[in-house]
Amino acid sequence: MKNVWIGLVVLAMLCGVAVSDEGLPFEHTAAWLQKNLRVEMVNNKVETAFSYGYVAGVAETLQGVGLICGVQHSTPRKFAQVIEKYLREHPTMLHQHRGDVAIFALVDAYPCAKSNSGPTK
Repeated sequence: MKNVWIGLVVLAMLCGVAVSDEGLPFEHTAAWLQKNLRVEMVNNKVETAFSYGYVAGVAETLQGVGLICGVQHSTPRKFAQVIEKYLREHPTMLHQHRGDVAIFALVDAYPCAKSNSGPTK
């Protein structure tokens, strides 16, 4: 069952990347997410709260399917900082879907150690 979930997450990630930035509503883009994760620059607290909840939900889902590790003591603010850093390093991703960017950033920042043990018999 775990492999099914991992497959669905990866499929969703790949499909989202294939979406052109033409016609993608601004509020679905990473640029919108980036704008609302900057607490000190946002006047709309509802959008900021939504953004932090969104990022925390993505992180919890990725941890649940085993795509990220070591996030037990992280906070939504820490996840937001990870995404902001990722977007500074990958500015071409600003017009991609916010979910894809959150996935890429969190998987990059919280990798799971690869198991050295071979398949079990």
